[in-house]
Amino acid sequence: MRILGALNIVVSIICLCYFAWGVEIHLGKWPGDPSLKEWAVFFAICAFCTFLVLYLAYLGVRLIKQDRRALWPVSFVFTLEIIVCFVSFLVTWVVTPVPIPKVIWFWGIAVSALEPQVYFGYAFIGLAASIALIIAGRRSSKTLQID
Repeated sequence: MRILGALNIVVSIICLCYFAWGVEIHLGKWPGDPSLKEWAVFFAICAFCTFLVLYLAYLGVRLIKQDRRALWPVSFVFTLEIIVCFVSFLVTWVVTPVPIPKVIWFWGIAVSALEPQVYFGYAFIGLAASIALIIAGRRSSKTLQID
């Protein structure tokens, strides 16, 4: 659990740095000419994705402290991250027509806080590890009750 917790913190820092770098690259050169409503959607997506990354770091601290109750929220956050990136991929590459509207690219920048975790496989590995730890915890508690 402590290893997963430490990895959550390290990967969250990497994701936030990647997101800051992505925003810095696009400062003043945003795709298209975003309207006020498009900016509102952008900030909502940013807030949600950044919350997921920061919450995963917080849960990492709880895992380092051996708090087993943090395993379910960790697996839920990993699942949400995978779903958000999958939906972003579908909207960007599958659903939209060939000339992708610039607003879709603009909103895609907001999801970039989650991309390192999902696209490099950490979210999948973390999800599998958290589920394995949940199952292992249940089995160990059942064997303690039987003895």
